[in-house]
Amino acid sequence: MNKHLILYLFAGLIITSSCMVQQPKHSNTAQDDVTRVLKTLSADDMLGRDAMKPEEIGKAADFIAAEFKVAGLKYFDGLKTYRQSFEVKTIKPSGGSLTINGRIVSKENYAVSSTEENVNITTLPKIIEIKIGDNFNTKYREAMNLNEDALILVNESFKSTFTRFKEIIERGSMSFEVKKSPNVIFLLSNEVPQTIALMHKNTISNLPMFNVLGVLPGKSKPNEYVVFSGHYDHIGILKASNQDSIANGADDDAS
Repeated sequence: MNKHLILYLFAGLIITSSCMVQQPKHSNTAQDDVTRVLKTLSADDMLGRDAMKPEEIGKAADFIAAEFKVAGLKYFDGLKTYRQSFEVKTIKPSGGSLTINGRIVSKENYAVSSTEENVNITTLPKIIEIKIGDNFNTKYREAMNLNEDALILVNESFKSTFTRFKEIIERGSMSFEVKKSPNVIFLLSNEVPQTIALMHKNTISNLPMFNVLGVLPGKSKPNEYVVFSGHYDHIGILKASNQDSIANGADDDAS
């Protein structure tokens, strides 16, 4: 999708030589040590390692940094910590209303994808229908790659799928800079719109984030870098399922 930049927080072990490198004191990692790291990162007190919540993902970053220190890794390129800090822009829906054919649409039955802080639409944009028998995922991807405003009319037979995608849209998006893109309205209805009045608001803010980087200096080629990386964030806390709301992420990517 060209409208959203998906960002991962990386825990990287950077080795500065592709051949001879300094060997750690213990070349074989014991199974119980791997289990300890995995269980720590996927424990309930990590709260699902939500990248959108620095106070929560920071706990995982601190744990990884402590492991790097024990391993004797160096800081990267002049940094004074294992954290490499940066900021992204977050765009999250924060309110609005939609009226179709003179009737207010329930908030459960529509979603708006937009990068603008305030959106007001009173003229019907291009209408694309997702009909019975269509592949919802394919149509969704097409809609998110449009170069013009559009209203995606979703047949009510797709209600459960629509609800899942609405939740994804309303989580918001992240990017290094906010660029204007088409406004896309998703409407769950079997009635073809004749008139429209949309008022929509996004909250745009700066979000501090950080990678965790450690360096094992090489000997024969100190100016070359080999990078090992994996993302350490997950999806945080979701709606409760069987009284459990924490998405622990043992295989994404505590492992």
